[in-house]
Amino acid sequence: MKKYFFISGLPRAGNTLLSTLLNQNPDIIVSGQSIVPEIFFRIEEIKKTQWFENFPNEKSLENVSKNILNNYYKNQKAKYIGDRGPWCSEYNFSMLKKYLNYEFKIIVLVRDIKEILSSFIKLAKENENFFVNKIYNKRIVTDCWRDEIEEKCNILMEKNGFIDTSLAGIKHLINNVDGKYYQFFEYDDLIRSPINFLKHIYNFIELPMYKNHKFTELEQFSMNNLRYNDLVFGAPLHTIKTKKIFKQKSKNILPDKLIKRYSDMEFWRTR
Repeated sequence: MKKYFFISGLPRAGNTLLSTLLNQNPDIIVSGQSIVPEIFFRIEEIKKTQWFENFPNEKSLENVSKNILNNYYKNQKAKYIGDRGPWCSEYNFSMLKKYLNYEFKIIVLVRDIKEILSSFIKLAKENENFFVNKIYNKRIVTDCWRDEIEEKCNILMEKNGFIDTSLAGIKHLINNVDGKYYQFFEYDDLIRSPINFLKHIYNFIELPMYKNHKFTELEQFSMNNLRYNDLVFGAPLHTIKTKKIFKQKSKNILPDKLIKRYSDMEFWRTR
């Protein structure tokens, strides 16, 4: 029987790199950005419809939800499945608690907020069709008074945007969830010492360390030959450096006032 663990946390925090490394282990398969949380949500939403209220076959719908993960990954031969998605949120976490009958683990990847923003701004500078640029170009018509980088950071940090909801999910874990279910892993630790980082990952998900991991001449992320189509977002969001693992320098991409604004936001370090 397959066993599941989960990868969540902040964007631009090493998700794709970690997934690529773990997929070197033949006993593990890690997904790309998963739609499984959305499947859970849409099935639960059915309960709010008139058709369901008219004939509330609760048990049959529960049977569907109980088997979502197993059916979704039915064709995967690996013993352990890592599903990458927004599992830290209150709703998504409750679905795991409801439908998994064991103490599952959530790997929560985190990184300095100002570095995350710098990474996105760098993508925006290098890729004209990046989704952030498209949103910004629509707003500029309204004579926005902020400079371009500041406004793009505002777009990225908007309420209910993906960074905001990721932070809210992390806050939810800290305030409401037993620490046995999750652990924070810092992006800098992954870049600085990927071997030790993986040792901590394996220890947390309670699996023996795979001995043949390689950290140079990497392949781009894939799951059974399926790869990301980043044309959807207009930039190589999930492309990793393959020659070796190192931290890209993004010095001076954010002006000083924005560095100051987005510094010391890493509340998970001071909880």
